[in-house]
Amino acid sequence: MKLTLRFLFFLLFSCFYFTSSGQQVSKTDSLLLLLEHAEVDTLKARLYLALGDTYKLTNPLKNNEYANLAYKIYKKHNDQKGLAEVFYAKYYYSYVVGNIDSAYHYLDKSISKSLLLKDSITAASREFNKVYKYYTSGNPEEAENLIKKLTPVFLKYEDSIMLARTYILKGMIANSKGYANLGLEEYLKSLKISRQLNEKLQIAEALFGIGHIYLETKDYQKSIGYFLENLAIGEQINLPQSVAQSSNFIGFAYLELGQYKEAKEYFDKSLGKSEEVGFQYNIGKTQSHLGQLKLKQDKYEDAFQHFLKAYDIFKMMNILPEQAVVVYYLGKLHLDKKEFSAAISKFDEAIEIGKKTKEADVLKDSYLQKSLALEKLGDSKGALEYFKKNKVLNDSIFTAKNSQKTKELQIMFETERKEQQIAQQKVEINLLEEQEKLSRLQKIALGGGLGISLIALGFGFYGFRQRNKRNRLEKEKIETELAFKKKELTTHALHLAKKNEVLEQVKQKVKELKLVENIEKGYQTLVQTINFDQQDDKAWDSFTQYFEAVHKDFAKQAVAKYPDISKSELRLITLIKMNLSSKEIANILNISSDGIKKARQRLRKKMNLSPEESLEATVMAI
Repeated sequence: MKLTLRFLFFLLFSCFYFTSSGQQVSKTDSLLLLLEHAEVDTLKARLYLALGDTYKLTNPLKNNEYANLAYKIYKKHNDQKGLAEVFYAKYYYSYVVGNIDSAYHYLDKSISKSLLLKDSITAASREFNKVYKYYTSGNPEEAENLIKKLTPVFLKYEDSIMLARTYILKGMIANSKGYANLGLEEYLKSLKISRQLNEKLQIAEALFGIGHIYLETKDYQKSIGYFLENLAIGEQINLPQSVAQSSNFIGFAYLELGQYKEAKEYFDKSLGKSEEVGFQYNIGKTQSHLGQLKLKQDKYEDAFQHFLKAYDIFKMMNILPEQAVVVYYLGKLHLDKKEFSAAISKFDEAIEIGKKTKEADVLKDSYLQKSLALEKLGDSKGALEYFKKNKVLNDSIFTAKNSQKTKELQIMFETERKEQQIAQQKVEINLLEEQEKLSRLQKIALGGGLGISLIALGFGFYGFRQRNKRNRLEKEKIETELAFKKKELTTHALHLAKKNEVLEQVKQKVKELKLVENIEKGYQTLVQTINFDQQDDKAWDSFTQYFEAVHKDFAKQAVAKYPDISKSELRLITLIKMNLSSKEIANILNISSDGIKKARQRLRKKMNLSPEESLEATVMAI
């Protein structure tokens, strides 16, 4: 069942970024001593703000008191920069104590003051906090729009820290939309910058995001690796919330791998750290995971107690998606104990919450489990009804996920193309600049007369160097264009493979649906449509154009050398030339793995290859 992440990242944001500005408790005594001897008002105000900053974690009220003292001084002197700092301090205080409306009111005032002072980088950095607000409130489009608005400012001022934070948010948003690969790319960008800057907090958050993507995509070993590194940083710089969270998900990964001893070890560590700092959400999450562990071990009473504790916490915090998950597992517990009526009651509750929160995975699984419980009670009609609901929703989720995969491929292709175009433009600009320099040089030489041999010789040598440089730039331009075309070609080929793979999966789903309901006519029509789409020659023609741009006259040379090959065999040769795997070729040509083997054998025969000769090497040599 998919993990609930939006609330989770909201908590982590509070843990990582608010903590990062509060590691100054040791400075309190020194600041108080300086304050005693400060005679200038504005110096006192700065010391008040610095003192308040040291209390951010330990005593938010004290932080606010010092901010108010600074406000009186800055207000008296009409110090706009100081007021901007005060309002930002009060934003933090209001946020921590839960006055969210007041928090963003103060944040807007701080941003306005910074803009008034034409301090655009400070204004942009502070406005960035709204990205979290939009994301956690379920408005990723607004979050993305704000990121697009602020990123050019961070680039202009070369603010690497803010760029790293930007990539983190872009990764979170992409992943929430189901674009795991795009999300991973953004997290890795942030991780690279953060490692260069040795920013431990941001390294930790990037690692956490990467770990979660691998957890969701069921690559549990990789997930554990990233979470362990995150956990080590959390222990090194004393972030108990981060340690608790990472331990919980390391335990979950081990649980999914069936390594129950390791899972229990990390769940216990997570629970201990969470209780130490009162991290209620993670206590509930860990209790839910412990319940799942005990359920798999058939320890029903222990599982029930863990699920009950988790349910009480999530109900108290009014986190409906997590409530639905826990209730679903309580239903599973009753089902495993053969308490079918009690199981149905819990599945009904999970379905009701799932409909409110639009949690498709909870609904799908609850429909299926209720179907099984009804079947055990002898209600075949009811069992069939809920089995059909499961199938319909399952197919809907399947279609949506594959649509996301296709769209993600398209986004990645377009992004790569834009990046390559920018690279090409830079090379072209450099080339034009060099041509302009040489042109100016020639004009100067002609204007001054060519009779002075020394000058002519000097200009000749300089011109020779410039021509070499121009030739190098022209070579770079050609290489850049070729690399771009190769990347376009590969992406296009993989897109064809993915499209056919998706359509084949849809076709299999339709065949399964045929067994459930008698929809013969609609089934045949849909399968024919899919078959037609899979054999669409237009897509292949488009691919051929990309291929010929990279491998000029390859098809003509292949046909000239092997005149007996058919059109389909020429397609096979083309894909072998691209060094694609047999699976990828099978998907593109829409044939089985066995079909590829037979096709390769026929091709070898027509090319008169001996058993010792490599088909790939022969094709590469054309």
